[in-house]
Amino acid sequence: SGTSTKAASDRTVKQLLGELYADKQYLEDLMKDASLTSLGNPEINGLVSGGISYLDKRADFWRQQKPIYARKNEQKQRALVGQGRQAKAAGSKEKSDEQNTQFVTDGLRRIEEAVEEEEYERAVKIGRNLLRKVEEKPVADKQKLTGLVCSAIGSALLDANQLQESLDMHMKDLALARKYSWEEALDRALGNVGRVKARLGQFAEAIEAWTEKSTVCHSEEETMWLNHEIGRSYFELGNYAAAVAHGDQSLALAKELSNNEWQLNASVLIAQAQAKQTNFAEAIRSYEHAFACAEKENAESMQKDIRKALSEVKQLFSGKQRLSFAPQIATPVC
Repeated sequence: SGTSTKAASDRTVKQLLGELYADKQYLEDLMKDASLTSLGNPEINGLVSGGISYLDKRADFWRQQKPIYARKNEQKQRALVGQGRQAKAAGSKEKSDEQNTQFVTDGLRRIEEAVEEEEYERAVKIGRNLLRKVEEKPVADKQKLTGLVCSAIGSALLDANQLQESLDMHMKDLALARKYSWEEALDRALGNVGRVKARLGQFAEAIEAWTEKSTVCHSEEETMWLNHEIGRSYFELGNYAAAVAHGDQSLALAKELSNNEWQLNASVLIAQAQAKQTNFAEAIRSYEHAFACAEKENAESMQKDIRKALSEVKQLFSGKQRLSFAPQIATPVC
């Protein structure tokens, strides 16, 4: 029904905005307040509607920056590790090890299914029970499996918008990866720590985690994604030169991989940062490339937003007004 759809949408926005969701609710309540709207003060109404618009755009940004690539990578890794554990357990002298390893594999699959159904609390509950049993039972590769389960719980907690608890779980995974020098686990944990740090608004620490991850990352596709995320975090910190530099690296890889969607993502980031630097001529070229990519994707809303941003930058370039902000555009899902 329409009501259930709206409730699901509100729940998603709440997860994306985190603590800012309360601010959005407050502003929306103000817009409904007859005593305020009846004053007919366009300045106040404009500030309120502008605030709601900004938060909507932030929600769109995080929705579309939601780590779908990372989620696919985690699912693949869970499957590979599960298969490896099963194969090893099959050759184990102790049948209990095999059974307990299969139990872990089944538990990880149940967590994943709960997350896919957006039942995050159930996923976390399954994960915590699984973690307790992994710690208690004589399981082969106990420490690796502990890290893997902590990672799964952390990702479910992130989806549930329990950011600090999510970070705690991913930091446990990271500590184990460092202790035992497991490169795959280090790659996974650093990516997840970066994601949570960015959601917490701790962009400098997110950059630190993702930069270290880039040293153990062997996938061009993932490096493309990482450079975009690092660049976006630099943009949020106001370091527009670094944002452009990482955006350029992401764009170069996207072109090499013939990935139009990520060319769009990177071009928008670069254009926004160039506009902030008042490099209007370069920003115009970047927005024009982004618009061409949006046309290939048949992304009509993106075309509309880019066309508006391009018009504003062209006006600034011609000296008609001063730069006050880089237009906010939510990039499409990869």
